[in-house]
Amino acid sequence: MRFIHAADIHLGYSQYGERERYNDFARAFLGLVDAAIAAEVDFVLLAGDLFDARDIDPRTLLVAVRGLERLAERAIPVLAIEGNHERGHWHDAFSWLHYLAQMGLLINLSPWFEGQRLVLAPYDRQAAQGAYYDLPGNVRVYGCRYYGASTAAMVGQLAAALQEQPERPPYAIMMLHAGVENVLPGFGGLSHAQLAPLRSSIDYVALGHIHKPFEHNGWLYNPGSLETNSMTEADWPERGHYLVEIDLEQRSHTAQLVPGARREFVRLNHDLTPYGTPTEVERQVGAYIAAEAQRRRCERPVVELTLTGSLGFAPGDLPLEVLRLTIQTHFDALLARINNRAVPPGDPPPPPGINVERHVLQQLIERDNRLRANSEFWTDTVLQFKEMALRHEASERIVAQVRDLLAQYGEELG
Repeated sequence: MRFIHAADIHLGYSQYGERERYNDFARAFLGLVDAAIAAEVDFVLLAGDLFDARDIDPRTLLVAVRGLERLAERAIPVLAIEGNHERGHWHDAFSWLHYLAQMGLLINLSPWFEGQRLVLAPYDRQAAQGAYYDLPGNVRVYGCRYYGASTAAMVGQLAAALQEQPERPPYAIMMLHAGVENVLPGFGGLSHAQLAPLRSSIDYVALGHIHKPFEHNGWLYNPGSLETNSMTEADWPERGHYLVEIDLEQRSHTAQLVPGARREFVRLNHDLTPYGTPTEVERQVGAYIAAEAQRRRCERPVVELTLTGSLGFAPGDLPLEVLRLTIQTHFDALLARINNRAVPPGDPPPPPGINVERHVLQQLIERDNRLRANSEFWTDTVLQFKEMALRHEASERIVAQVRDLLAQYGEELG
């Protein structure tokens, strides 16, 4: 059997408020559909965040429906779980993933509780709910929606419930929308010790949530995001989807990470310390931009230029708009962005390897006893919201993520 494992598609994301970026995310999803059809897969796994937000517009829903219908026409089932971005409001458990399941376009998997007991029930198409789905060929797929801060406890309960199942299927997959520790600096997640109890029951763990691809020990697989959700992700060009072949006789698999087709993001850096005048900056940085554009030859990329070092003149005289237009011209860029980190004359530059902003912010956060134990997480969170605001992202998206945090960590904050 053969399947595709993807995650973090984020349909509906109008990155930087740019409509063409919205279209890029749609193209990435439809490209995944094309790949599934071309590879003649038996099923597709979507491990969370098909949508970028819980509230989507009609166009976004239409893109999802059209892609899923194409797979349905070829009898390729799509099995999915809810990620943190698309979960229903706390007072309304019904999400757009539930809607698509009710329409028969995908299979939305997650267990539920009856009192204190975790229920792992087979998927019921009429009710459009269930914790697992049995595919032809003796492959069983379990799924568990995003549980935030409760994920570690949930995984422990899943492992115990799996041990109580009457029989182990010949090959079993578990979909989780969860991070794993030590993948991204400052980003927490499940430890390998917390995941280990699943090992005796599960042959392939299909992860989503972290946008950086990784795999561990031929068991944990995370494909990363299809499109580029932030400049940081440009450093992981191998992101895409896994194409997996299952050998049922050997109870084994081979997984190939297939990079996705996406708009290129270009990160440029230039130290302004050697230049004494705005004209010199304009000339030297302009030449650097032109040379990089010639070398890279990208098709309408998103370009970010980070300026560092010490200025030899007043910060207000820095020709930022001229540099932005220079990027636009030489790269024919969809978007040209300037990240100015150069310091005014007389100010010492930050020590190498030290992120001063992060250091100061973490010190402030650690003054609050409620936050001290997880100060790295809260520092990352605040910086993430700051970056979202600087990118002029929709206020609804920022508010939705704040609400998610309050729902997950309300007890911790008191």
